[in-house]
Amino acid sequence: MNIGSSLFIGLDESNHHKSRYEEIIAAAFSPEEGEARLVEIKGRPARLKKDEVSSWINCNRKDYRFTQMHHNTSSLYSNLIIATPYLIGNYLSRQDKRYLDNLETINIQVDGILLERERERLKSVLEERIKYDDLFQHSPDIGINSYPKKKAESPTLYSHLLRIADALASVWYHNLRSHMARDKKYPNPAKDTHYVDVERQLQQSF
Repeated sequence: MNIGSSLFIGLDESNHHKSRYEEIIAAAFSPEEGEARLVEIKGRPARLKKDEVSSWINCNRKDYRFTQMHHNTSSLYSNLIIATPYLIGNYLSRQDKRYLDNLETINIQVDGILLERERERLKSVLEERIKYDDLFQHSPDIGINSYPKKKAESPTLYSHLLRIADALASVWYHNLRSHMARDKKYPNPAKDTHYVDVERQLQQSF
């Protein structure tokens, strides 16, 4: 397999179905198929520790993007579906031409339940985004699968890439909750080069 021929993406969101704090959506990117390999475990997977996440981030050719969004009650689609094309588009826009020319498939794993209409919507918007950004001489194939966490003792299919996305979303969510609970100013996530201001881009598109 040539370097760059496949891109594997893990997606997760924290704080969905709640309204007090904003929602965090995180995407983890890797060219390594092994990180997307599914393993059957019992119940909910254990969350990675901070040093494990830091070690992954510092690995060559690994990357991530995240955003925070207010809860959306007026759309048919969740914030994860809305934000994902922007997170992936930002990542791809920072890759060199050689990498993009070799990219044949984009394989997306979503932590949680994904309805068929959500899957179709996400794939359609991603395909449109790729054509609009004009980054490719060709259109890579896009595959999207979802893997909901199960209750204790029930078998759950999960990958290391999903565990990374889960940990990234959790870290930023807990940072947000901790600062708001103490009435302290939340550190501006825009200072993080991995942050994508999806809500601002949405406003600018109207």
